[in-house]
Amino acid sequence: MTNLNSNWVRVGRRAAMACLIAATSAVGLPAAAQQSSQPLDAVQVADLQLGGNAIQDLFSQLGSKDMSPVEAYYPGLSFVADGKRIEPSNRTGFLAKVTPELLRHYELVLFVNKSNSGPFAQRLIWLKPGDPDDHSKPWEATKIWKVSTGRERREKEAFTTTPPGIFNLHPTRQIKDYRSRLYKGAAMPYAVFLDYRTLTRKGYGIAFHATGATGRLGSRASGGCIRLRMKNARDLFTTLRADYRGRVPVMEMAANGKWNLDGRMAYDERGLPIMVNGLKALVIIEESENLVASTNN
Repeated sequence: MTNLNSNWVRVGRRAAMACLIAATSAVGLPAAAQQSSQPLDAVQVADLQLGGNAIQDLFSQLGSKDMSPVEAYYPGLSFVADGKRIEPSNRTGFLAKVTPELLRHYELVLFVNKSNSGPFAQRLIWLKPGDPDDHSKPWEATKIWKVSTGRERREKEAFTTTPPGIFNLHPTRQIKDYRSRLYKGAAMPYAVFLDYRTLTRKGYGIAFHATGATGRLGSRASGGCIRLRMKNARDLFTTLRADYRGRVPVMEMAANGKWNLDGRMAYDERGLPIMVNGLKALVIIEESENLVASTNN
């Protein structure tokens, strides 16, 4: 699969004007001269028959053409685990929504499947690019760990959910000996927080962290955080801080004052992604019961 960014062809009014200029300037030239002057990467418009009034003919024929954008099919983020290529079976989840344009800014994806059943249920999967030059190609699963995500029910303190979405990690909130404010000082060793801020709060409070309740790993058992074995939480904490510091895109703010959850990047007035210092690890959380082994391995 070629890079997705090079596979987009958008033909709108600007392209129509480019075609118009090319067409009108070519009127009267010999066929050989017209062919030799055509750039290799020019937009090709088929089936246009220009008469004596080239401008009128061009616009009348363009009006009858389907000028909608054409995009190459991208099935979403797939990965190779145990020699099999795994991909989402439909377009509704966040694995399917994440784009190569976003992925190219990251060196690691931490995929959390918070489902209670199905392939890789209650697992954290470390994904690294299978092709560093083409992030649309399948990634490689390098580690697969049991986790416990939120109990997904209303409780006294809060609704104990692990929020699904596409997240950055918080650039500074990696705390070795953190204790929960919500749960009466409960220990959260090696806490690595998601960057899920609002206009009025500095942090949402969802983190990867170690747990002593290892017998519950592989099931929904937390207040919303992603629980790990102590050695795994320590590994994640130290590896991220040592190897994954760098510039990452800022996520766009949604209308409700929170980061959007679809992985949409924020852009400046020049149309460039707004970049900040952070951790080059993207977190994707979803309830994925629909992962399938691809037939295109």
